This record gives sequence, structure tokens and C-alpha cells, in this order.
Amino acid sequence: MAANILLISLAAASAARAGDDGQWADRWMGRDKLSHFAFSLGAVGLSHHLLAAESGFSGSRSRSHAAGVAVSLGLAKEVRDQASPGNTFSLKDLAADLLGTAVGLLIFTINDR
Repeated sequence: MAANILLISLAAASAARAGDDGQWADRWMGRDKLSHFAFSLGAVGLSHHLLAAESGFSGSRSRSHAAGVAVSLGLAKEVRDQASPGNTFSLKDLAADLLGTAVGLLIFTINDR
């Protein structure tokens, strides 16, 4: 299950990046937001799987750590964007990261029952 979610998330992120025209416009429903959503969802899935299945963490502990990993990666990306010329920190990107994280947590909460 975790592998399937990760593959779907990575495919969605790749498809969203493939259509990027290189122009920066911070739209709520832009392709970039799909990339952020899918990456965060995949990060939660992979982290949860590694922590629960491989490291033996409990379900709730692995979910909370997985959320921390996904949010940290999204925040680090935005901080890096802020430091890059021609880029800026985007609260909309961060919101898409948080939404992807929340959906991932929901999926793995339901899946653990």
C-alpha cells in the first residue's frame, strides 16, 4: 500500500513538473502546488513505511514522525527558494505541502486500523 501511494505521488509530481513553463506565478491551483502536494504525500508514505515496517515504531509514533519529516522537507524547500535569486518563499507552496501531509496522515491512519 505504501509503495503504491509513493509511486502515484511521484508520478503526479513528475507530471506537474513536466508541464511547467518556467514562468513564476504563484497560483493556488498551479502545477507547482500539485508537485508540493504529491511530494509531501509521498514523503509521509515513505517515512511512515520505513518507521513502522522497518524500524518497528508504533503506528501513531511513525505517523507523527512522518509528518515531521514531510513538513520539514517542505519548509526547507521554501527557505532554499528564498535564498535563490529569482525565487521567493511561498506560503501557498507551504499550504500545499501541509495539505499533502494531512492527506498522507489520513490515509495511513485509516490504513493502520
